[in-house]
Amino acid sequence: MDSSSHRSTTAEGAAFCRALGALARDASLRNPDHLAYHFVTRLGWRMGLWAALRWLARRQLEQRVPGAYVLHQVRTRVFDDVLLTAIRDGTSQLVILGAGGDSRAYRFRSELGGVTVFEVDHPATSTWKQSCVRRMLGSPPDNVRYVPIDFGCDALGPALEKAHFDGGLRTLFLWEGVTMYLRPDAVDGVLSLVAGAPAGSSVVLDYVYVESIAHPERFEGAVAQAKFTASRGEPFLFGIGPEPDQVSAFLGARGLELARHWDHQQLRALYPGPGFLMPYLGIVHARVPTA
Repeated sequence: MDSSSHRSTTAEGAAFCRALGALARDASLRNPDHLAYHFVTRLGWRMGLWAALRWLARRQLEQRVPGAYVLHQVRTRVFDDVLLTAIRDGTSQLVILGAGGDSRAYRFRSELGGVTVFEVDHPATSTWKQSCVRRMLGSPPDNVRYVPIDFGCDALGPALEKAHFDGGLRTLFLWEGVTMYLRPDAVDGVLSLVAGAPAGSSVVLDYVYVESIAHPERFEGAVAQAKFTASRGEPFLFGIGPEPDQVSAFLGARGLELARHWDHQQLRALYPGPGFLMPYLGIVHARVPTA
């Protein structure tokens, strides 16, 4: 966390990675988040987006957090696809958990015209986000509602209710780049709320392999990742076993069923470009079972 404002530095760092990818010359490698640069506010990072400095910025990024660049290019594509499919299937509400610099409420403004979007995040990060949106658009879209919450100590349900969340509507929860920083009980609390949503509701989340937290030395790049996040006061705390039966069992114990799972190899196959991808990360799409 930023010691002066207590807002997450990883939120802006993720936006920087997406913004860097959005400037790729090869269209097949380009990150679709063309609005990400609006959420890069630190001068050093903004300079890293200059044409003459991009190669250096990516090299420094890979030295500090090996695999971070490719991760953000792949993860954006997966989450975008899940979101657009959910909208076509009749989802009425979108909850973005740990919204940070997520631009989907604005990037998919037309597609989300009939969907209420709840952006949930730490109060300081939410305040920063809203200032970025005002600079970008003047004012946020009418269907976007900001929900300030500290996942570490606040209950999600009451916060959403205060923002007029309708528990009777089919909802998609996007949980990108968050679970690994939370205590297991905080993760369970959120998944319990998701499991109580109507059938057809779902959540997509990324996670780290639980063994990579206890034994980072067994995974390429994990030691550097652990040092980097810990130095910023945001160490990894939560993980899941990567095998499909482990993922299914984890979800089943929390009232959800597995819709789709992407392990490290499957994620790497989604990005045709060069570069290292963290071999200890996966993505899960889980849904509320039908009766």
